[in-house]
Amino acid sequence: MRLIEELRRRHVPRAAALYVAVAWGATEILVFLTDRLPLFPQWTGTVIAILFVLGFPVAMFLAWWFDFGSGGIQRTPAKATSGRLTLLLSLLILIVATAGLSYLLVPHTKEPVTTSSEPHDLTNGEVIVPQNSVAVLPFVNLGDDSEVEFFADGVSEEIINALAQVEELLVTGRTSAFSFKGEDLDIKQIANRLGVSHIVEGSVRRSGKQLRVTAKLVEANSGFQRWSENFEGAISDVFTFQDSIASGVADALGELLSVSDLGRRATAIQRSKNIEIYDKYLLARQIWRQRQEGPIRRSITLLEEVVDEDPDFSAGWSALAAANLTLGAYANDAGNAGQRAMIAAKHALALDETEAEAHAVLAELALWNGNWLEAATRHERARELAPNNPTVRLWYSEMLIKLGMVELALQEVGVALSVDPMYAPALGNAGHQMASAGRLDKSAELFQRAWDLGLEAMFVWFGSFYVSLMQERYADSESWLERRPIPYGIEVDRALFAAKRESTEANLKILTETTLQGLEKGLALREAVLYLSVSDELDLLYERLLPAARSGWKATESLWSLWAKPLRQDPRFAELAQELGMLDYWQVFGPPDACEFNEGIIHCSR
Repeated sequence: MRLIEELRRRHVPRAAALYVAVAWGATEILVFLTDRLPLFPQWTGTVIAILFVLGFPVAMFLAWWFDFGSGGIQRTPAKATSGRLTLLLSLLILIVATAGLSYLLVPHTKEPVTTSSEPHDLTNGEVIVPQNSVAVLPFVNLGDDSEVEFFADGVSEEIINALAQVEELLVTGRTSAFSFKGEDLDIKQIANRLGVSHIVEGSVRRSGKQLRVTAKLVEANSGFQRWSENFEGAISDVFTFQDSIASGVADALGELLSVSDLGRRATAIQRSKNIEIYDKYLLARQIWRQRQEGPIRRSITLLEEVVDEDPDFSAGWSALAAANLTLGAYANDAGNAGQRAMIAAKHALALDETEAEAHAVLAELALWNGNWLEAATRHERARELAPNNPTVRLWYSEMLIKLGMVELALQEVGVALSVDPMYAPALGNAGHQMASAGRLDKSAELFQRAWDLGLEAMFVWFGSFYVSLMQERYADSESWLERRPIPYGIEVDRALFAAKRESTEANLKILTETTLQGLEKGLALREAVLYLSVSDELDLLYERLLPAARSGWKATESLWSLWAKPLRQDPRFAELAQELGMLDYWQVFGPPDACEFNEGIIHCSR
């Protein structure tokens, strides 16, 4: 009680309350201003909070020894009862109060801004929203003609492509940004789902030959408008409008990040000078993204017309190359699509060596031909030209998983998904790569996300079915069997299900026989690798794998499945790797995960 009476006599509680109120209020105001307005450096709030904490003991010391009243500053007289114990207890209270003040102030300050372009860890649920992140939403079509909706989408896409050229910015990919089209959500909700701090939105009104475009850059958390502009002119001015918007957005973000000259580097892709041809190009790209055989063939027809009408349009040739390449993955009879893809890609690069997608196409074709080193060189060039292009990153991850570089593959597909988190093909491939790494819960989640986004393709379906069997979730496995997109060949999967649920000799024999019959009817060898690994028929597998490798077979991703572990541990695996041409790559870039060279021979421990 004596201590409390002494503190009151010296007016210390009153001074402490006044100091805390002023410190807290000043800190909150500064943090608010640094969050909303580019007037102060981002660390201002933190520095002020620290200074207030350090000043607290000084203020309390002055309050103990001096009294501030109407008579001015006077020293408080000491009492005879104020002994050493009172002073020690006062110091203890001061230390505790200072710690409490630091807890009150410092958590309200803003964390330092990061400008890292590294991908989010696929295994980490924590979401960090950097200040240099931005998503361009599809511009609203205000015109009367719904058929030119793709034109408004094309304007948005070109701005995305332009901003993506700026290395310091994290730009959300088209698939994710466009996934909110038509939804009644506010900017803050969309930004939270996309994991970005800024949103670009706008509108396009096209009437005959006239065009009006509006655009603005909004800070999602506060709704503060950092930049806006209106453009009016002829339809042929659209390219100038797009570049101006990209440049304005980049410069505005550059001011926030204290990085100059971003606007000049926000350059769009090379375009056709003919607006009608450019319209057709945009429509073809939009159709191609549906990733089904029919739409891909339609996009190829349109792109062939584009390059016929404007043979100097390098982006048109590059898009034609990518469309022909993907046709091979979705069509049973793609004809000479690979050859057409190679011709188109080389033509694109002859016109413009910086067409990243064309380099990536040639990398995939080199992989098909078994030239892993050439594929790696091409992929490296594509990644150098377009480090934030999700398709370029995805295709490179697919090559890495074929070579057993599982962790590196996950890093690459992680980049694709950090840029475009709703890019369904990347989600599906990430699911397979997670399964190869043994992270089955995460794998199942990725497959489900891809499926829910509408990618009901066989490779997503089989991944979901495969993981459910690995985790012995047999009720889920039965459910997936009923949802198989293509009924043809389901008897092999039924045999696999029975063999995994009950690994009896009879079930394993049926699985082997059904697989061999399937191979005669066109079952893919990469799938047979999994089935015959389950039935432990390694001799039958190698009887087929070695000749296939000598004949150019390169669909090797299943060799790195968890089920194929005995296949990799077999001494014949070194010969298989040699026939596949993988040793040349591994000798340059290092061996695959859990494998090593021993006297020039590859050995895998798992």
